[in-house]
Amino acid sequence: SVAHGNAMIYKYDPEQNTMVATGVQLPDAAGKNAAKVKIRCILFDKAGTTVYMSSQNKHLHIWVGQYDTKGFTEGQGNEAKLEEPCQMDLDEEGNIYVAVRKKHRIAKITPDGMLTNYTGTGTSGTTDGPLDKAQFNHPEGVQFGSDGALYVSDYWNHKIRKIEKD
Repeated sequence: SVAHGNAMIYKYDPEQNTMVATGVQLPDAAGKNAAKVKIRCILFDKAGTTVYMSSQNKHLHIWVGQYDTKGFTEGQGNEAKLEEPCQMDLDEEGNIYVAVRKKHRIAKITPDGMLTNYTGTGTSGTTDGPLDKAQFNHPEGVQFGSDGALYVSDYWNHKIRKIEKD
């Protein structure tokens, strides 16, 4: 986990049944110590060599998205816009799926950093159906199940939604 105020990384110690500081602090975009980090999700790639974080913070290195810019825009790297990205998960091909709470969407990010809308119209609602017609209301969580389906925690609709594997 990451502490909000000082961006220190902590790990769980089962013997002490508590979180313990690792002594590692997240860097900001300039390589200095970050502060006031609002991490929503930490996700490791399948090899365990790369870590991705969704954040509402202005002080971390950005891979996809922009500082201080609200909205949702498909695009490559910093051309893309995300508004309140929350939980993420990886598919077998290394694509990241992220719940974009404020824009009522689930975004897909390819391994090379191309962000596209996976599902959700951008308007809050409860509509089920094809990916281009489905509506969400502040989705916060996504997780692939063992059945290959993508499960979505649709927060303000008080539902768990299931997106069947293609």
